[in-house]
Amino acid sequence: MEMSERKRLILNAIVSEYINTAEPVGSASIAKKYDAGCSTATIRNEMAELEEWGYLDKPHTSAGRIPSVRGYRFYVNSMAPYALKEQERRRMQEEFLEQMRDMENLIVAASDFISRMTNYTVIASDCFEDNPLKCVYTGGVGKIFDHPEYKNLERAKRLISFMDKRDSLYRMISGFPENGVVRITIGDENTDEDLKDSSVVIANYYNRDGRCGGLGIIGPTRMHYQKVVASLGMVTEMLHFLIDKRRDE
Repeated sequence: MEMSERKRLILNAIVSEYINTAEPVGSASIAKKYDAGCSTATIRNEMAELEEWGYLDKPHTSAGRIPSVRGYRFYVNSMAPYALKEQERRRMQEEFLEQMRDMENLIVAASDFISRMTNYTVIASDCFEDNPLKCVYTGGVGKIFDHPEYKNLERAKRLISFMDKRDSLYRMISGFPENGVVRITIGDENTDEDLKDSSVVIANYYNRDGRCGGLGIIGPTRMHYQKVVASLGMVTEMLHFLIDKRRDE
């Protein structure tokens, strides 16, 4: 079962299109928007094989396809690094620093900022707190209802239920303390049943004493992974800067 270059292009195009539209993707859409170098009939055949291999699912009410967890994983593993535009990056940094002037708690401010920036729910742990369960913060929980996946009340209830498990939140966000590495778990890759319909992206940060904290984003599997990873990277970079600055003051 070899993934040809054409299948790679078609699969990544379907994932990108579905992330942007939340609608099942058909062969005509791929042929129109992406240069697959083949006819719509060939694209349909490739999509059928990708579905057979487990990379795509086909909703019963649609002729189009949507990514499976395996399809999202392939996309995440092969996606190119996403760089924020310099003007956007400077604007975000200025907004974050401005917000910090009005908020005493650095991690609460970071959680609130990244939730507004990405429109996803955020979890965070504070590397300055001695009590692990006391140091867990959540932000933007209500934002789950901005995404069509959570119009399904059972899905929404499962995610909200998970957000109440402070011990689980802490273990998840602090369980992989590797500096500079972004951890992404998708759907069934999550061990907690309440997260089987969601994706989690986590980045860690450290203070000068080597104590680890974390920032995580939770949202639907149809997540803007590139933007989320870039945004987390920018915010953790700013956290390191501000932590060092406060230490020197």
